[in-house]
Amino acid sequence: MKKDNFELFIALRYLLFKRKQILISIVSIISILGVAIGVATLIVVLSVMNGFSFTLKERILGINPHIIVLRYDGYAIKNYKSVMEKIKTLPSIKGVAPFIYTQAMLVSERNISGVILRAIDPFMEKKVTSIENRMLFGSIEILSSDENYIILGKELANTLRVIPGDKVNLVSPFGEISPFGEMPKNIKFKVVGIFDTGIYDYDSSIVFISLKSAKKIIGMKEGVTGIEVKIKNIYKAN
Repeated sequence: MKKDNFELFIALRYLLFKRKQILISIVSIISILGVAIGVATLIVVLSVMNGFSFTLKERILGINPHIIVLRYDGYAIKNYKSVMEKIKTLPSIKGVAPFIYTQAMLVSERNISGVILRAIDPFMEKKVTSIENRMLFGSIEILSSDENYIILGKELANTLRVIPGDKVNLVSPFGEISPFGEMPKNIKFKVVGIFDTGIYDYDSSIVFISLKSAKKIIGMKEGVTGIEVKIKNIYKAN
């Protein structure tokens, strides 16, 4: 018997049966089907889990950078432009962008909600995140205007019951000192964009404005909260 036909001989030996061996062959067939179904189920589960993992990573990284650079003491980075230039000289860097991060209150004519405020440079932001690809309406580039424009998540827009073109009031706890104490700032913004990351926590709480507008509302005259960094291989972020 040829060596190439040995496996086939064994398989046929246990699948083809005589009348006296019918029970053994039935057991063999059931065993083979059990193994086949088990392997098929495992392949399907692994494929679904891999696809889910990939989609989840894409959605999270669609709005978050690979690395965030902050000051150790938590204060603003005043010389952020020189820091960004130093970061760019490191190997594997694809992009850097400054950002301001704080909390605020967003008020519409129909509702009110606490929000996480992220102020960005729209052109630099496109180099570190893919938020532009998650826009349902508008573009983050419009934030380069000197006007007070704001971009909301899909779920937040539904909560506030606003659509592009509506006006909302952004209330910041970082206000001016008055005879009655510190008064919160209240600045009107125009909704110019809506994004959808597919993650409810992001879409219901995050808003984007320009760095210029953020400096007005929180009184940060110079500096930023931190620097976003994107690298070629996220698994080498450490």
